[in-house]
Amino acid sequence: MRIPLSYSIWLMPEGNTKNKLTTLIEKLRLEYGGPNFEPHVTLIGGFVKEEKVLLEKTEQLASRLSQFTVSIKGASFHDEFFRSFFLNVEQTPEFLKARRIACDIFDFEETDYIPHMSLFYGDVDKDTKQSMIKKSGLRNLSLTFSVQSLYLVKNDEVKLKWKKLSEFKLK
Repeated sequence: MRIPLSYSIWLMPEGNTKNKLTTLIEKLRLEYGGPNFEPHVTLIGGFVKEEKVLLEKTEQLASRLSQFTVSIKGASFHDEFFRSFFLNVEQTPEFLKARRIACDIFDFEETDYIPHMSLFYGDVDKDTKQSMIKKSGLRNLSLTFSVQSLYLVKNDEVKLKWKKLSEFKLK
């Protein structure tokens, strides 16, 4: 069950990769509706604790992680609002290590985690989602980005707003 007012840890691309993905997210939003958000991969999300504690835990997490690469391979979709249309994130050893350490530090457990980078949030039918993949040319996309920071984000899934609270550089 999703907690509509919660926090998450985001991994975000930078530079040209961020610009291209931001443009694509905006294009999909304008064509199909849905909220605006920045390109990101949620490392862990949907947790609630005192913000001061979360800032400390995120700093601790960043101090234990070295910079690593996120690899993306192709696009997919689910019949869910927040996993409507997305890019698949490979579960590489370095990605899984970062996730495991994050889960340990935050005492967090999630059984249905699918690492992904959303491109569109919304309730649209399967044919529309297949059209999104075809039009965007992302079916066979392959890209990587370097994770140099973690972001603690406040999620408001009622108003469909996300606010980056703080950036933590990796060692």
